[in-house]
Amino acid sequence: MFTALWLFNLAVLVGLTVMAWSPKYGPLRGSAVNPLIIFVIFSLFFNINFAVFYERGTVNIFERAVPVTSVDILSGYVHYTLIFLAVAVGLIGAQITTPPHDRSTDVIATDSRDRIITAAIFSVILLVGLVGALITLKALADILAGKLTRQLFFQSNPLLAVAYSLTCPGLAIYLSVRHPLKPATIAAVIGTLLILSVTGSRGIIILVGLIYAINLTVRGRSLPAYLYLFAIPILAYLLAFSRYLLRESWKFRSFADFVAFRGGFGELFFNSSEVAMAETITVIANDPATFSRPPFEGFLGLLMFPLPRSIFQFKPFSSPAHFTEALSPARWLTTQTEILTTGYGDLIMQFGIWGALPVAAVLAFIWLRGCLRVIHRPAMHTAIWLPLFIWWMYIFMRGAVFNVGASMWPGLLACGAYYTIRHISFQTHRVTRPIG
Repeated sequence: MFTALWLFNLAVLVGLTVMAWSPKYGPLRGSAVNPLIIFVIFSLFFNINFAVFYERGTVNIFERAVPVTSVDILSGYVHYTLIFLAVAVGLIGAQITTPPHDRSTDVIATDSRDRIITAAIFSVILLVGLVGALITLKALADILAGKLTRQLFFQSNPLLAVAYSLTCPGLAIYLSVRHPLKPATIAAVIGTLLILSVTGSRGIIILVGLIYAINLTVRGRSLPAYLYLFAIPILAYLLAFSRYLLRESWKFRSFADFVAFRGGFGELFFNSSEVAMAETITVIANDPATFSRPPFEGFLGLLMFPLPRSIFQFKPFSSPAHFTEALSPARWLTTQTEILTTGYGDLIMQFGIWGALPVAAVLAFIWLRGCLRVIHRPAMHTAIWLPLFIWWMYIFMRGAVFNVGASMWPGLLACGAYYTIRHISFQTHRVTRPIG
């Protein structure tokens, strides 16, 4: 039955991939940065993870022993499939109800003031990020030596976390009115990567690359989806190497020793607490009473994310935090790092399997309608907003609703500042220009 269900999910993914060639996606039709294609790739990774987990049949990523059987894994996969199908329904509904793409929005028409405003905003954000990087470098030795975790460091320095989280939205705003192949543009991308590298966040490589690739696409550079056949192995290697370099180099003499200790690249990507989508969904699905959370708790946490917990003590924790505290309490107490539940597991914890289905469908509908809406806007706005929408989807699928707040609020803040300054500038110009 597992194989039949796996093939069924694969067929659904093929259908969603075909949808990505709809004219409604305009210049992103069949593109590597098409939001639907990126969702399909993430979902394929989920299904591969379940297949490996079903074959292996053991859970060894938690402090507490969690016995599972093939029936438990199949039950977890059925829960995942039901929510995945609800998401697919939401995506199909969003695409069907979206009007055709207006090709007049493919042209980027910018004013010189746009260049000045975006450069000013990005310069300020980059300067703040540079100061933050210099401060972080002082603690980097302890982080690389395993004496301090990134989570504990940034909890002690929340302003640094805010500074870093503004950098990628600032880069998207800066690139939106600039040619992607100009030296200044490339320098901005490299500078952003260098500053963010001190955070140890490997996902930043993906986000910066996504911002740049979308900028290339809206500028008329074709990036067909088959490029993922080459990009995914390269990206996987870079992510593995950056994990070794930035997090675990103090434990091993070389990268080869690190990979060998983890059991090879297959075990590294499909049998670790960082990539344990199938394991967490299965554990949650088979013991819902233990991990149940109040309905909409994650959404309340998302709205309250910017508020300090020291003042608003009723601010909820994320579902991954509760999950980690239950299964790996020592890890939670000593490092404050989370075992991610995935967005699917989070919805099961908040609403149960049957309540999760309509919520998942609505979230998928809103997300893809938002993506299509920004694709239908002038291309400079697409270059700003589409990377953020895709990144929020990635954070939800990998983490939880609450976790989206870490990137959503900084993105809204940076974009809000840009559009406010831009509106004031253009209004002032309209009022003060000479008559006649």
